[in-house]
Amino acid sequence: MNEHGSTTVYSDLSVGYHWCCAFVYYCCLQAGFCFPPKPVPGSRTTLAAVPAWYEWASGEGFYHPATESLARVGDIALFNNVYNSNPLDHIGVVVEVAPTFVLCAEGNLGNRTGFFERPYSCIAGYVRLPESV
Repeated sequence: MNEHGSTTVYSDLSVGYHWCCAFVYYCCLQAGFCFPPKPVPGSRTTLAAVPAWYEWASGEGFYHPATESLARVGDIALFNNVYNSNPLDHIGVVVEVAPTFVLCAEGNLGNRTGFFERPYSCIAGYVRLPESV
């Protein structure tokens, strides 16, 4: 992320940053997807920020608002109001769909990874990556 942001701030362990997006990006690479951390040329941000995932997926047609689509295993869930009462402030990979929640693999919750239940009410929408990405 330093390379794409022209900075060294992310190497400074005393500063730190919310790395939930980096975790999801890593999961995507491990699953065989291949896309750059800054897929929208000219964008101000990389995929190290949840709004960048929204911008990219919306522009490419693979963002699905939670009000219009049901969760699927493998979706990337974009959350509202998880960290700081702001929209698009957290992200995770859906690993289970239940009637009242989704179970997601997430990074940076208490500075660790894990599986966490999220109610549908905090989900803004889903990034559903096509196999061609």
